[in-house]
Amino acid sequence: VDVVSNIPSVTVDLDGNVSFRGNQNITVLVDGKPSILVGASNSDILNSIPASSIESIELVTNPSARYDPDGTSGILNIILKKRIDGSLNGSVSLNVGTRDKYNGSINLNYRTPYLNFFTSYDSRIARNENEGNSLRTNNINNSLSYLSTVNRGLFKLSSHNINLGVDYLYDDFNTFTIVYRYRNFGPNSN
Repeated sequence: VDVVSNIPSVTVDLDGNVSFRGNQNITVLVDGKPSILVGASNSDILNSIPASSIESIELVTNPSARYDPDGTSGILNIILKKRIDGSLNGSVSLNVGTRDKYNGSINLNYRTPYLNFFTSYDSRIARNENEGNSLRTNNINNSLSYLSTVNRGLFKLSSHNINLGVDYLYDDFNTFTIVYRYRNFGPNSN
């Protein structure tokens, strides 16, 4: 994120959201390919890459049809250093919100000359309380009846995501990737 914030015309806000000329709809590629963190935000992708493993960054301001540029303001292509021996990197994030909202994540990566092992885990737990009341009036054949109800509830939400994978770095232009993803998402209401 710190490296990207030094690129002219690119801004990074406090939450790590990247924008190009004021538009946040920017595509982030790693070595010319979509990131292996499918479904992750651009800030998560950038936070998972240590600055020491970046060789260069390319900013494509007018992407060709090859990149399906419809609606994007540009493409940020992060070129990683090749053939790094035995580098381990990772990140840990913990967040706490008001009214019982918690989430956290851990990302680890170990790279050898021809293999890149990666794993990530993230979890979100939230509890939301709700209250309500209603007054219903029924008029059937000029006979009035009333129903007054008071509702109190607790909604619990938890999600867990696990990614495990390995890249085989065949050469500087070809990479084979195997990824296992597990997701558990469940609401629970009382």
